Amino acid sequence: MKSKLAYIKITRIEQELRSLKKNLAARKKVVALRGMLKGLKITEDEIDEAKKSLFHV
Repeated sequence: MKSKLAYIKITRIEQELRSLKKNLAARKKVVALRGMLKGLKITEDEIDEAKKSLFHV
């Protein structure tokens, strides 16, 4: 009886994983950011500050 319940639970988990995988695969859309930040100037100081923030240097 326990093995039957475990089988049912595992089957449900497999179905959920397949569904999640399908949903994530459908969302793989490449979005071009070119032109979105057109004319924006980024200084070396801003880059260094971002690196420090990201990598906690």
